[in-house]
Amino acid sequence: MNTEHGSSEAPVTGATHGSTERASRWLAESTLSFDLGDEVRQLLEEEGWRKTGHTAKTLVKEADLRVVLVALRHGAAMDPHQSSGPITIQAISGKLRVDLPNQHINLVAGQFLALEAALRHSVTALEDGVFLLTMAWRGHAASDGLAPAQ
Repeated sequence: MNTEHGSSEAPVTGATHGSTERASRWLAESTLSFDLGDEVRQLLEEEGWRKTGHTAKTLVKEADLRVVLVALRHGAAMDPHQSSGPITIQAISGKLRVDLPNQHINLVAGQFLALEAALRHSVTALEDGVFLLTMAWRGHAASDGLAPAQ
């Protein structure tokens, strides 16, 4: 799974286009609320997860903030990459390994990791796992590059 946390000049639209599996919805509002249990269940029921073993859903898309729910099947990985801003990875389920230049950090449900901007990293699922990825940066109208917001 090739990903890039970064920025581009793409405008923030505020809503998804929707798909056959996901209804159109707002990504940028004064208040957004989610039931992560429901979001995870829906993500794991999608055809993309069943076929490829990885999928992602953007929950929040603001000019300087992204929150993405990511699911990886055992053995699936996000290729090494870096972010233009700081990120956090919060394990929701399963077991994940975050590979950094000089160390490996294992995360299980309920654990949280914060990484500074430009720190090269990759994520591998040691068990089927789901995590919440939060990306922040200043002064950009950006695209998360993980998956189309749906």
